[in-house]
Amino acid sequence: MKIFFLILPLVFFISGQALSEVKVVTSIKPIHSLVANIMKGSTYPKLIVDSSGTPHHYNLKPSQVKAIQNADLIIWVSNTLEGFLKKPIEVNAKKAKKFEILESDKIKRLKIREKIYITRVEDTHHDEHKDAHHNEHHHDHSNMIYDPHIWLDTGNAKIIVKIIAEILANIDPENENLYRANELDTVERIKNLESEIQILLEPVKDSKFIAT
Repeated sequence: MKIFFLILPLVFFISGQALSEVKVVTSIKPIHSLVANIMKGSTYPKLIVDSSGTPHHYNLKPSQVKAIQNADLIIWVSNTLEGFLKKPIEVNAKKAKKFEILESDKIKRLKIREKIYITRVEDTHHDEHKDAHHNEHHHDHSNMIYDPHIWLDTGNAKIIVKIIAEILANIDPENENLYRANELDTVERIKNLESEIQILLEPVKDSKFIAT
């Protein structure tokens, strides 16, 4: 099932003592949310672009450059979405494994249909005491071939989870069972979300509508 206007609202709860020292850096909140769920019970992944920033015009802080230098794994969508990361990763991330999601041949990619449009990204704080909030971005996609908002397809979200779990298991085999269990749990939750969306959209499945 493909949903291009609703991001998966996953909530991460920190539980237990960290079991691993693996250092993971993620670019934006939607990807961070998925990674945090896979790493639940282990260390917490680092987020670069928080709610006060945009991946299109972002300046790295010194502490974030250091995080990239020390990272074991860096995950971002694409050079077209988070272009500010390209050079810092090339220069500083000498030891890290890099996963540029849009480059994976397992991901379904849709070509850009408009040069400029507005998308509303719904994200969820990974804290049980905070509510989800929206962050509206205005994107110029004139130089893009594929729509970089790949996580809005629940099928892609499941693929992303599986790939990242595999990468983490290879980097940190001591905690492979943890990552695999979290992978299964997260995929199951995405499937439940798909069912909820189907029910929600059933009354308007034959109608034309625009999501904002």
